[in-house]
Amino acid sequence: MSDDTALGDRIRSELLDASWDVLVPHQSRGALLAVYDGLQVVDAALAIALNQAAIVQAWLASGHLRKVDTTQWNQWSERRFQAAIVQPYVVVALLDAEGD
Repeated sequence: MSDDTALGDRIRSELLDASWDVLVPHQSRGALLAVYDGLQVVDAALAIALNQAAIVQAWLASGHLRKVDTTQWNQWSERRFQAAIVQPYVVVALLDAEGD
């Protein structure tokens, strides 16, 4: 098993089901990233962990990965998330996505 595969497996095994209030400190420090349009939390977290800057930048440019802004964050106050911690970031996806 390659190191990349092992790291991906580790991230997958450590995924969290998180409520909004648990993520508030990460949002407050500007470290919350959300996946969109089919990008998976594990894929984004793995690319960040492996410092694959070109891939991460491409996702940011396309909107597949976004820093969560205050307006969006406030609209999500009652939602639940799948989250992966990859210091210094937390990558999230809505568990109950409703076209956000």
